[in-house]
Amino acid sequence: MKFNKAILIVFIVFLTAVILQIGMAYVTFLQGKIYADELGEILISFIKIYSIHISILFTGSFFTHLENKEKKISSKILWVSLTLVCLWNAILITSCFILTQVSPPASYKGVIDFQEKIASASSFLITGILSYFFITKNQS
Repeated sequence: MKFNKAILIVFIVFLTAVILQIGMAYVTFLQGKIYADELGEILISFIKIYSIHISILFTGSFFTHLENKEKKISSKILWVSLTLVCLWNAILITSCFILTQVSPPASYKGVIDFQEKIASASSFLITGILSYFFITKNQS
C-alpha cells in the first residue's frame, strides 16, 4: 500500500476517536453535568493527549513525502499499526464513555486524570509504531 494512503487511514482513526470523545464531553455539558469552564479543561486535556501522535503523523508524512513520493509500506506493518492505534483509541473512548455517560464523576477532574493516566501509560506503543512507520525503507 502506498505510504500516504496508510498514513491517511491512521490519521482518520485518530481524528474519529478525538471527535467521539469531544462529542461525549459536549453531551455531558449539554446534560448539565459539567460547566463550560470544565468542558474547556476536558477538551484541552484531549488535545494534550493526542498532540504528540498527530504531530508525529504530520511531520513524518511531510518529511517522507519530500524524500520519496512513491514510498510503499508493508501490509504487515500497516495492520500492526492499525491494530495498536485502534486498541489505544478504543481504551480512551471506552473510558471517556464510562466517565462521562455511564457514571459521571463528582468532579470533571476525574475524567481528565483518568484519561491522562491511561494515555501516558500506553502511548509508548503508539509513538513507537508511528515512528517505525517513518523510518522503514520502501517496502512492498
